[in-house]
Amino acid sequence: MRADRVLVAVDTDGEIERALPAATGLARALGAPVELVTVVPVADDVPDAEATLHQLAERARSGGATVSVAVEVDDDPVRALLAEIGPGDLVVMATSSTVYAHDHYVGSVAETLAREAEQPIVLLGPACDVDSPLDLDRVVMAYDESDRARAAIPLAASWARFLRATLWLVTVTSPATTDPAERARLFGALQRIGHQLRSCSLDVEWDVVEADDVAGAILDRAGPKALAVVVTRGRKGLDRIAKGSVASDLTRLAPRPVVVVGSP
Repeated sequence: MRADRVLVAVDTDGEIERALPAATGLARALGAPVELVTVVPVADDVPDAEATLHQLAERARSGGATVSVAVEVDDDPVRALLAEIGPGDLVVMATSSTVYAHDHYVGSVAETLAREAEQPIVLLGPACDVDSPLDLDRVVMAYDESDRARAAIPLAASWARFLRATLWLVTVTSPATTDPAERARLFGALQRIGHQLRSCSLDVEWDVVEADDVAGAILDRAGPKALAVVVTRGRKGLDRIAKGSVASDLTRLAPRPVVVVGSP
């Protein structure tokens, strides 16, 4: 796993500080610099924002990280952050630490950024233990046989190698619609993927879980010290609210970071 830069994006006061332990830990492990970036709506807000970021940067530098700061002026924070993200960046972002005002899902900037960015986004939700975010013993990927999920398998594998952790591939299916033959087919599909990855000297396990609550089932399988990898289907508006979002639910509830793969 490689990164040219660990970019810490923020859209609300205080969130960048919550993301710092994970970002600086990843940067040290990858030998990459850190950039703290925030977006303000008007130029008059730049001095205060820069002062805050410089204070945080000094704290991170005292722990051995190479840190720079950037403040962008734009009334659309998602647009500004997307323009800032480079192809070799690892993006880390903490999401709302307060009660949600968006139908109980992750704040709009983090959600939209994760959906639209070409690079995967590492999200630290409100339940994430930000004091030890990288205390991990497994990587759990939510696999649903979609093209996006298939394309994300190498990413999940690279995280498992980087963390020297076991990779778990988990498919969650509805108990009301899955008969034994379908469950066996799904298990066989995971088994074939798992054996391919094992042939590359990766420690891999897999399981098919029957549950109505997809995010809850993945978290139960993950345990308290797992990095979750999930793809987002890019749902918006009423369709998103009606059908729900596993990525948002995982990020909201997970005790460790969640890597969200968007839809480039």
